[in-house]
Amino acid sequence: MSYRFEQVNGSKEQIRGLYWLLQKRVHTISHEILPDYEFHADFVKNHPYLHWFIVKDNDEVCGSFYIKRDNSIGLNLLAVDTKVVLACINYIKENFRPEAAQASLIPEYFYINVAFSNKELIEVLKVLDKMPLQTSFRI
Repeated sequence: MSYRFEQVNGSKEQIRGLYWLLQKRVHTISHEILPDYEFHADFVKNHPYLHWFIVKDNDEVCGSFYIKRDNSIGLNLLAVDTKVVLACINYIKENFRPEAAQASLIPEYFYINVAFSNKELIEVLKVLDKMPLQTSFRI
C-alpha cells in the first residue's frame, strides 16, 4: 500500500470525491442529515479548516483528514486499519506543528475527534498507544 495525501484545493474532482466519501460515511459527529451537493461544494471551496487532505491508497480515494485551529483532527476513512491510520498520523506529525497552546482553548498537542460509535477507529488508536482524553455528550 502506498498512501498519498492530496491537499484539498476545491477542484470539481475533489468536491465529487469528498461528497462520495461523505455519502459513504457511517460514523458522524457534525451532521445527522447528508447535506445536498451544492451546500457541500460551497463548504469545500470555503472550508474552515487550517489544513485538509484527501487520503489515497495508490490512486484510489480511501479517506480524508482535516486539522482545525484548535489542534483537533477529523479522520474520516472508508475502511479503518492500522496501516492507514498510522500513515495519516505520521504524515501529520512529519508535516505540521500544533498551533500555539492557549489555556482552556487550545492544547499544546494534536488530538483526534472520534465518533463514539466508531469502535474500529477507537480500537486501532488504542493499539497504536494513543491515549483517550474525554468523552463528549450532546445535550
